[in-house]
Amino acid sequence: MMISRSLLVWIFFALAAATNTFDDLIVAVGDQIEILTNGSQSHPLQLESYNASVLVALAYDPSSEKLFFSDKRNRRGHVFSVRFDGIKAQGSVHDVVERGTNESVEALTYDNLGKNLLWTDGSNKSIRQIVVDREDLHVYENNTIELVHLLKGDKPRGLVSDPCTRMLYWTNWNIEKPTVERSYLNGSHREVIVQTGLFMPHGLGLDIGQQMIYWANNLRHGTFQIERSKVDGSDRQLLYEGKGHEMRGQFIFGLTVGEHHIYWTDWDQKALWSLPKEGSVDGPVSLRRFQHKPMAVIVLQRQAIRCPMDTHHSAGFNEDQDSTPPTHSLPAELNYTPQEFSVAETDTGLCTGYCLNKGHCFFINNEISCSCAENFSGDRCETLDTVDNSSQKSCERLSLQTAGDAENSEIFIALMSMSVMCVILIIAVIILSFRVWRLSSSRSRFKRRIIRQGKNYRPPGERVINIEDCCNMNICETPCTEPPSGASLPGQWSDKVNLLNCQF
Repeated sequence: MMISRSLLVWIFFALAAATNTFDDLIVAVGDQIEILTNGSQSHPLQLESYNASVLVALAYDPSSEKLFFSDKRNRRGHVFSVRFDGIKAQGSVHDVVERGTNESVEALTYDNLGKNLLWTDGSNKSIRQIVVDREDLHVYENNTIELVHLLKGDKPRGLVSDPCTRMLYWTNWNIEKPTVERSYLNGSHREVIVQTGLFMPHGLGLDIGQQMIYWANNLRHGTFQIERSKVDGSDRQLLYEGKGHEMRGQFIFGLTVGEHHIYWTDWDQKALWSLPKEGSVDGPVSLRRFQHKPMAVIVLQRQAIRCPMDTHHSAGFNEDQDSTPPTHSLPAELNYTPQEFSVAETDTGLCTGYCLNKGHCFFINNEISCSCAENFSGDRCETLDTVDNSSQKSCERLSLQTAGDAENSEIFIALMSMSVMCVILIIAVIILSFRVWRLSSSRSRFKRRIIRQGKNYRPPGERVINIEDCCNMNICETPCTEPPSGASLPGQWSDKVNLLNCQF
């Protein structure tokens, strides 16, 4: 009994360890190709006698051990190949498709049964293919290249092929009518399998064994979705939705599907992410950070693909369908403005739709960058810069990833509140100043009043001295004189004589 329990525990942990094992990956980043082993160890692939510029798309054929890649800025060619044994490159790089016009190879896929190499052309809005039937294949752009689809008005990007069902799948990220579509490898029987709830679908992956297709849907403000469905578009499932307030935003470019995980490249954080194919409550895990924006990511297949017996039936394709391209309308639930995404007139392909808020996309040192319009900043011009006129006089950055229409209304309310407070303070200062002025002007003023005393006025308590006492006593300090009179009164002459005698 104890042995059975121990065996069950061992099997459980073995299955858990196998589930957590990551696939070996090949990543195009900057001017290098990196090999990532088990999600942890990485090393660059040394390309002999080749100076890369901007490596974009990848495809690998394990039967011939040939790695195909596209170089956006190479002046000689679009698509190149090198022998790769899974560890290091063998020999030099060969030109497969020589550059002739302004073509932009954004995604590659290889059909090992038909020996066909297919790619999406972002500049010419098309899907093309060539037959790689010899080792030293070297063709010009318009020579022996077959046009699979001319997608006028569409913008194809992600591309995968199913050699077992002979099917081709791609994403169309035209924001006016985004879709996920498919057709036969020869271009016939084109149909739309997903056309609702999309905004900018980019990366695309295929699980051949389960006949499930996976895609990344870039939304506004760094929000994104990882979804999947059956190859005919039925049984659609949302595996993960990244929101701006939960984590930093992402802008997904490439996506691939392994044995147990989904992998994608993120331009915003310059990272490689993984998520279990059935989803996870813990969310995606960052496997690798880069100095440049990572482009394509593919699983390093050590063996050729083995097709299940019932894959053709599970594709769910109606053989009687008309091959006329369907028409599709814009989903009403998206409710977005196409003017939010802008691009310089001279830039096409990878640049289109990357810069937000009328920013212009261009290349600096072989890396995609954005020149932002006034009052906007950030790697993708996603941040609005506003000036705060408060006492601190400081500049604040308002992120568009975490702010929507509610934030704009809050800013308006705050500004209005500050304006009202300023008006109230100004009125209070005026009223107080007026009151202070009135108090200072109404201060009591004392006037000097001169009271003239009459002739008969005598201060209270003053002693009355008769003139006789003044003459008879030595109390007078001044001579005793009689005030002059205007007229002589009769009968008073004797008194005057007595007064004169008193002086002597």
